[in-house]
Amino acid sequence: MKKLIALILIVLCVVPFAACNASDTAGNSYDLGNADRARVFYETYEKFVEKYGEGKVVDGKLCGTAAVRLFDFTNDGSLEMLIAYSSQKDSVVDSIMVCGFDLGFAELYREKINAKTTADSADGVVCIYTDGNINYIVSGEDLSESRSYATYKKTDNDGNKYYCFVEAFKGTGDDLSGTYEKIEIAGHTDGKEIFDANTKVLDALKSQKN
Repeated sequence: MKKLIALILIVLCVVPFAACNASDTAGNSYDLGNADRARVFYETYEKFVEKYGEGKVVDGKLCGTAAVRLFDFTNDGSLEMLIAYSSQKDSVVDSIMVCGFDLGFAELYREKINAKTTADSADGVVCIYTDGNINYIVSGEDLSESRSYATYKKTDNDGNKYYCFVEAFKGTGDDLSGTYEKIEIAGHTDGKEIFDANTKVLDALKSQKN
């Protein structure tokens, strides 16, 4: 059963960039369709690396910072960037952030996912849940339990700041009919896979940002 639990407000500083719409909204798309968008995403990634360390796999676990995926979080046909990072520099990743662009650089969503430090731990897992043309971020591996499903709602501005709203509801996989893509962010088996995805995203950003 869906239950609306929050309309999260994030205040953002205004940075004047032109808006754009990418035509390919598939989860594995790397076509941002706009050089400014690619540049802002790449510069954001570099700032995270400077603060949290460069992405690397240690004993099968992802540490530092990784650009995990380009996907449509705003549900408008454009691509946003999902970053995973460690809150303590060079440690196992334990947090995620979604970077947007259309109304200027925006931190659309940030969440603590905890670090997966043992093989049987369920921490460090994120799912992208798709219901029709709406994508949600869901944390945690056991979707039979009640989880928080979060998606972008809207962005307003008063000329000085952006106000970003993210809508969330509680639900279980048994009650929902959409599809899930599981991303084991800090897993023992998928750490290298995530790191390879990071390389593909960064190569795409570099080739499109100039």
